[in-house]
Amino acid sequence: MSNMSSASFRKKGGAGKNLDEFSRVNARRNQLQEEKGKIQEKIEKKQKKIDGNMKKQELIQSDYEAIRRDMQVTRQEQYQHYYNSLKRGMDCRKEGLIWVIKALWCLKLDVPLTRFPDFLDALAIEYLLEAAKLDIKKNELHAVLNDLRLEQRKARINELIKEKHSTIMSSSPGLSPMLAKRTSLFSPVSKASRHQTNMAEIRR
Repeated sequence: MSNMSSASFRKKGGAGKNLDEFSRVNARRNQLQEEKGKIQEKIEKKQKKIDGNMKKQELIQSDYEAIRRDMQVTRQEQYQHYYNSLKRGMDCRKEGLIWVIKALWCLKLDVPLTRFPDFLDALAIEYLLEAAKLDIKKNELHAVLNDLRLEQRKARINELIKEKHSTIMSSSPGLSPMLAKRTSLFSPVSKASRHQTNMAEIRR
């Protein structure tokens, strides 16, 4: 009788262990399913974000292509306008056809003789082309002259500063060491040499 009770107890104990193991496995499986769901949700969010960025990129590319086409059309219209103005002999601005020639050259376009009005002879066309070239050279020389004047003005200002500094130094000798020391602080000396100088002063 005792042997049967002991066997029955062992069976119940084994069933309890199996039930605990099943519960643990089932809980772990549920946990993994939950983690998998969260990961899948993150992946879907990332994919939506990627899809949104791709759509934005496509829109930007589409806008860029539209702007590029508009620019090409506008540039062609500009070319045609200048060539038509030249061919009809229309005066533009104060310089007349000379301005049109320079505008075409600035756009890196050729100005063949066939683009000029029929009522102009070769001598008049040659005059217009030469006048346009001289005007461009004149503008370039003006730009160079302005740069030279600016450099001269800077140099003159530096000279005045140096003269003022020399006057102050000569009229107040006591300020010389102080100004020299301040100047040395702002001079382009390397950090290593400045550190060595400071250490030498400390040792004194």
